[in-house]
Amino acid sequence: MSTPTSEGWFFEEEMYKVLMTIKDVFNLEILREIDITREYGNSCFGIDFLLRNNKNYVFIQCKWQNNKSNLDAISKFRCACSDIPIPDEFKRLHLFVTKFPMTSTGIEALNKMENSFNIYDDSGNYVMYNVLMLMKNKIITFLSTGLEINEINEVIDNSKTISYNKKPSTKVTVVKIN
Repeated sequence: MSTPTSEGWFFEEEMYKVLMTIKDVFNLEILREIDITREYGNSCFGIDFLLRNNKNYVFIQCKWQNNKSNLDAISKFRCACSDIPIPDEFKRLHLFVTKFPMTSTGIEALNKMENSFNIYDDSGNYVMYNVLMLMKNKIITFLSTGLEINEINEVIDNSKTISYNKKPSTKVTVVKIN
């Protein structure tokens, strides 16, 4: 039997596998929460993944739980992201990846962050695969400036190696916050 905690850990592990499929194409360094806190300190606890290269930073928080993410979770993510010094010329992407859409106060808080999105499966089936692929494609779109189209297609095709027991739904939503 799965518990919310075990589902959350599984979600993070699957997300890591997805992120590894795009690592080399975009020359990304992928830091997990433990690496982030080692480098930037405990105030940055609350970011599950940090992807960076020579011109971009992508911050990701995962919440695969059976309730909506609230203001506290978003505030913790915002504070942690703001404690990481980033040169002004770097682009930033903030993804709060969830099983359910956030609360209205959570959306309001996330809205205060530059280039921020809540990614979730709006089908009612809460299919992890859908959310992971949507997140991956959002990151690819963000990072793809200057790449050849065939390189991007190759990365997207790699996603076929990830499978789940549940049939993917067709209705997946990204909410553009700002």
